[in-house]
Amino acid sequence: FKNYNQIKSIGIKDFSINFKRRRIANYLMNQTDILVINLYRENSLKRLISLEAMQTTGVIALRKNDKSQKLHLPTDKILNQLEVFEREKNDQFNMIKSFPESRVMNISYESYFADNQQQNKINQQILDFLGVDALAINSKHKKILSSSLSNILENYDEVCKLLLKTKYEKYLEN
Repeated sequence: FKNYNQIKSIGIKDFSINFKRRRIANYLMNQTDILVINLYRENSLKRLISLEAMQTTGVIALRKNDKSQKLHLPTDKILNQLEVFEREKNDQFNMIKSFPESRVMNISYESYFADNQQQNKINQQILDFLGVDALAINSKHKKILSSSLSNILENYDEVCKLLLKTKYEKYLEN
């Protein structure tokens, strides 16, 4: 337990969704002493696949001897779910667009997990952004799923067929 004056940082996953749901979307804007690290996923299809993997397997962390199994993504729901994820991403950026640049750090999931060197670089940028002295960080964060959609989805061809010629086709690129 900490007293309010002892709290230095708070993390809120999916902050825009939660703030909007509670009708307090303007809270962050009005708190000029709060810095925002806006972590977002560029590829909404991979966000959907990650959610499906978590719901199917119950795994949100990778253990040493885990063997990946391919997922079946129900195609009857993909377009609707992608639309929801795109709207949430837009809401997230709309919420912070009026903030002074000095209060917001945008980090895409894809750039953060590009490789260990990039992850270390971004970790140091986060510390700089927060005004924290540089320290050696040995992150154990790893992507669980393969980058290749064909290695993840058992119905890869079906998903590709569905998304071709839509605005989501861009997410099929590996």
